[in-house]
Amino acid sequence: MKVRYGRVTILLAGILLVSLLHFTTSTSVHGWHVFFRKLYFIPIIMAAPGWKC
Repeated sequence: MKVRYGRVTILLAGILLVSLLHFTTSTSVHGWHVFFRKLYFIPIIMAAPGWKC
């Protein structure tokens, strides 16, 4: 179970970091704003192997 909590913590930290970058970047710097938005896919892709289907 410890591995799961560590993994969840890392994923949540990644989402929080991307959110911080995305929401603190001005929309006048459109390129960076779009880049940070695309970074949201990284935690989703990292979490995908953890699902048991």
